[in-house]
Amino acid sequence: MPTLYIVTGPPGSGKTTYSTQQDLPVFDHDLENKHDWQQCPTDCILNTAAPSRENKEYWRAKAISHGFQPVVLVMWVPRMVALQRMQQRSGRVKTQRNNLSKGVERWYREYSPHREERRVHSS
Repeated sequence: MPTLYIVTGPPGSGKTTYSTQQDLPVFDHDLENKHDWQQCPTDCILNTAAPSRENKEYWRAKAISHGFQPVVLVMWVPRMVALQRMQQRSGRVKTQRNNLSKGVERWYREYSPHREERRVHSS
């Protein structure tokens, strides 16, 4: 049974960086390939924000229903680090910076741990 690594975390936590370093196919819930993981014949990674316990359970159930062993990994960074990374990405566009900061704040506000999650500390 292949493994689906469900990589979650706030914007700016390093989900994409971590995932692309794993030498596995990576699928992103926010991009066009978001459903392609369902046909992946090997271990693979799905990046998704999924802050709440319920969000993570949803993705675990989807993985199981498609024949995968789910592993939930939460990219954990201090809130201020995630906010700084988002500000660096957005450059000088104030509205974009504010929207990205709101996304970070929303993730931390909605976060609740899942009994099966493993934290990956990102610096």
